[in-house]
Amino acid sequence: MDARTVSKRVRRIVWPLLLDYGFISRSTWAVWREIDGHVDVVDLKTVGRQADAVGCTPASLNVVVASAPAWVSKQAEQAVASRLRYWQAPLRWRLDKTLRQPWFRPFAEPPRHKPLPSVAAHREGLRRVLRSDTHDRSDIWYVLDDGSNLEEVLDDITTVITRTGVPMLDRFHDPRSVVQMILADALPMAPDSPGARALIEAAETAR
Repeated sequence: MDARTVSKRVRRIVWPLLLDYGFISRSTWAVWREIDGHVDVVDLKTVGRQADAVGCTPASLNVVVASAPAWVSKQAEQAVASRLRYWQAPLRWRLDKTLRQPWFRPFAEPPRHKPLPSVAAHREGLRRVLRSDTHDRSDIWYVLDDGSNLEEVLDDITTVITRTGVPMLDRFHDPRSVVQMILADALPMAPDSPGARALIEAAETAR
């Protein structure tokens, strides 16, 4: 199973089901919507070259939703023009699967080709600090080599996006809700970080 085949299925199965939620602009791996000046993105990506360290196939997937809310004015204006990606957004949330997939085995096989010394040293460093037992990961949908579970994976991704991802994006549109999440340490940012302080300031200004 390769990334091209996965992307075709994503475009055929996942993206059309998000039209009802306002995601009308799309590329191979992302869809966007604009609501009252808020710009939201759903971003899928394959594990790719990190598959060895993660312990899954390169075609396995993870999903992030992100937003440039209208109350963060500069971010929102830039997002409209540049097709916002999750790493550019001031607010983002990683989605977790509901499937049980206890198949992840980092560094299960030696590299197929002899790596450069620097690459080999980096791999060995990761191997020493990352867990290497067989386990599950909530943040990655494991796509089997033969693609036999791809339909199940994409069905679960669609369900998680609509039931968890879209409601989180809606929360990001409300500055009071974002402040509450920051102060409760419920977002992937330290409450006292520069990014969090800037969001709190923007939210207070928007009230």
